[in-house]
Amino acid sequence: MRIFSDRWQIVSLLVTAGFGLIPTVSHAQTSSPLIKTLEILTREYASCVFRLKSGGMLSGGNSESIVLWVYSYEGCNGGNNWGASVEIFYVKQPPKGAAMIKKLPPTKSMLEKTSFAYVTNVSFKTSASPPTSYVEIDGVSMGADDARCCPTAGRQVKLWFEDGDIKSTIVKTWTETK
Repeated sequence: MRIFSDRWQIVSLLVTAGFGLIPTVSHAQTSSPLIKTLEILTREYASCVFRLKSGGMLSGGNSESIVLWVYSYEGCNGGNNWGASVEIFYVKQPPKGAAMIKKLPPTKSMLEKTSFAYVTNVSFKTSASPPTSYVEIDGVSMGADDARCCPTAGRQVKLWFEDGDIKSTIVKTWTETK
């Protein structure tokens, strides 16, 4: 499992990526899946102020993995919109040849769990039995009676890759004080 949470590591990945033009499905010849997926994100969010919070890979076995980026955005197309979310890419790396990279569309359930006003912590971890890599994301969203300025609905979400599918669950919830 590779983790990139330090700002300078992420900045160096952005510089290395070169903001190239690539399709949503890519057959990477020379670049790592992390770089290719970052190129896709920077292209998609070119009209926004886009900030990476963290990123890493979750192993799924059988030369499959998931690249996961946690990011914030604001001011897209000059608007007054903002938030934080997660993008997930499926990577199949054969023993020889190019990796196949595909952006996974979020399910409604996953989108509800991983859309935040802001993210406070991202932790990539590995459980002992069975060996499974996963990520826990702490964030805060708008509560039922919250003003746009002041979200209070906190939650920790756990994401993992199992049997070729992304699984997610809410680990805990809390209310932030105003």
